Order: sequence, then C-alpha cells, then structure tokens
Amino acid sequence: MDGLFTAFTRDLSLSIILIRLSVGFIAGAIIGAEREGHTTPAGLRTHILICTGASLLMILSIYVAGESNDPGRIAAQVVSGIGFLGAGAILRFGATIQGLTTAASIWATAALGLATGAGFILPSAFFTVLLFFTLKLLDSFEKKYMRHSELRAVNIWLKGKQFETVKFNRILAGFHGEIKNTELAYSKEKGETMIRYIVKFPHAADLPKLAATLGETSKVLKFRINQEF
Repeated sequence: MDGLFTAFTRDLSLSIILIRLSVGFIAGAIIGAEREGHTTPAGLRTHILICTGASLLMILSIYVAGESNDPGRIAAQVVSGIGFLGAGAILRFGATIQGLTTAASIWATAALGLATGAGFILPSAFFTVLLFFTLKLLDSFEKKYMRHSELRAVNIWLKGKQFETVKFNRILAGFHGEIKNTELAYSKEKGETMIRYIVKFPHAADLPKLAATLGETSKVLKFRINQEF
C-alpha cells in the first residue's frame, strides 16, 4: 500500500494503478453530479472523463519519467490544455457571461485527477470535499445571503411588425431593471414580433407587478419572464 500513497513513485503495480484511477473516477463523479444538477455545459460524464483522464496521464508521466526524474512533463501539458476545455464552458449573452463556475470546476477537477494519479489519495479526498462544499453549499449560501441582483429573460410577443422598444425599456427601467441585451425577431408566418430582453433586476424587484404591467400594455399578445441563470 505504500506505493498507493507515495507521490511520484515509479513502483506502480497494476493494483495501485487501478485504485488510483478508481479514486479519480469517484472524485470526478462527485463533482460532476453536482454540476449536472445545474444543467451546466459540463456535467457528470465530462467531469469523470477529465478527472480519470488526468489521473491516467499523471500515472503515465510518472512511469515514463526515466532518468530525468521529471514526472511533471505530461502533467504540465494537462494544466495548459485544460484551459481550452474550460473556455468552451463559458457562454456569453450580450454583456453577461455564464459558465465561469463550471470552467473553474473543470480546472479544479483536472488538478484533482493529477493529484490522484500522483498518489495523493488523502489530500485528493479532502480536496473533493472542499470542491463539493464550495459548489453545493456555498451556492445556496450565496443565493440566500449575498445575491443583490439576478438576471432574467423577458420575452414579449407583439402583433405585427413592432420594432419600437422605447415603451418597454421605460417599463423595465421603472422596475429598476438594467437591460443587458435586446433581440428582435419577426415571424412572417405568425405575423408576430418577439422582443427578448436580458435584464438584471434587484433581488427585491416586484416581478408579479411587472407581469401585470406587461399584461395591461396594448398590443402585447403574450409575455414570459424567465430566470436566465
């Protein structure tokens, strides 16, 4: 069992390799399951693949280190390459950005995989707990006690071609909404115009009253207010 917990040892038996890969799989699954619950671009399978793959690459890096005694070569490339995968999880909607937490979790999961592959099993287990605590529990704490504003998608359907947005801009501003992005689309088949806003509202904004105001506005066929994130 010494080879299991000793970092950078080349004494890698098959059982030690399988145990380290299994730990990487389990750790990736724990973090991935939490992200899956948020319907993020990188979920359960992505995090498992990242963590397990990084573990195998770390084991391979240790094994092929040879006389140079530098097991960090392949690991360094993992650290560099994971940035491209993390960038793919970041989405931009006008002036707003989504996916930074998922990108950070991808980077942290890769580090977790390298640690398990290197034999740092107990630190990896502790780091997994810290990651899960940060993503799960601190998310609830942040939403409950630290959220001062939130993004909403406000979709408004109008009859005919109606590209004038000044009236709705004023309505949203009246509820202290900060417009981040505006999209206009006209359906010739339905004869309808859709205006889609991404708006940052204060956490205490009276959205039911906003809905009532939009419902009473002339030429509005229907509307929908969604939580954007």
